Order: sequence, then structure tokens, then C-alpha cells
Amino acid sequence: MSANYVVSRIKEALYNAKGNKKIASQQIMAWAMDDMQLLKGLTRAHLGGIVAYNIERVASGKAGDDNSHAQLNQTPNSSRKMVNPKDSSEFGRELLKTVSKGVVFGLESYETPTAPVKTSQRHIDTLNHIASFSKGKF
Repeated sequence: MSANYVVSRIKEALYNAKGNKKIASQQIMAWAMDDMQLLKGLTRAHLGGIVAYNIERVASGKAGDDNSHAQLNQTPNSSRKMVNPKDSSEFGRELLKTVSKGVVFGLESYETPTAPVKTSQRHIDTLNHIASFSKGKF
């Protein structure tokens, strides 16, 4: 697999989409579902981060799946399906499904923001004082 293949497929998608990046992106994702070489080329540099992110998400219980802890505690003889390296097309599809769910990396662990705190008058006075030094210099 070469980087040239990925670049040529991206150029082809951009050409087909008449330069529309959003349509080209959708085309690349559709092609990647069936083209393992393209999927590997697109994700090779990021696979370690994708895997680490998902392991952390599942291990912390923030995966959103009620069965995530039950799956972690299963024995090796359980009915859990192991990924067969020879069945790479299924692996690619599952990877693409996981990545395309729209989760923003790093934001799932933050709590919902609270209401803004009212700024104190002392803080406002300090900022006005600092701003007064720069008046007329620009």
C-alpha cells in the first residue's frame, strides 16, 4: 500500500465532486467501507490513537453501552467474537463505524458546563486600569 494510492483516490473524489470537499469526504468514506487498502492508508497514522481512545473510553465506563463492564468481565471462553486478521474487510467496516459515530475526541469526559459566574467589580476595574495604559498607542 502506498500513500500515492490514498492521494489518487482523494483527488478522484475531489474531481468527481467538482471540488466540493464535503461531498468528496462522503465519497471517500463510502469507498473506504469496501476498499481495505484505502481504509488502512487513511487510518494508519492515527490507528494507535484511535485504539487508545476507545480503550480508555470503554475502560472508564463512558462508552455509553450498558454492557461495557459485563463484556470486560467475560471469560476467554465466552461468546465474544475475536477479530480474525484474515477477515480484514469486517475489521475495516467495524473500525469505520466506530470512528464515524461523531464523538469529539477528548470532550466526552468533561461535565456539562455550568452557568457563567458573575464578574466582580474589582476584576472589571483592574481590566479597565490595564486597558487605560494602551489607549492612543495603536
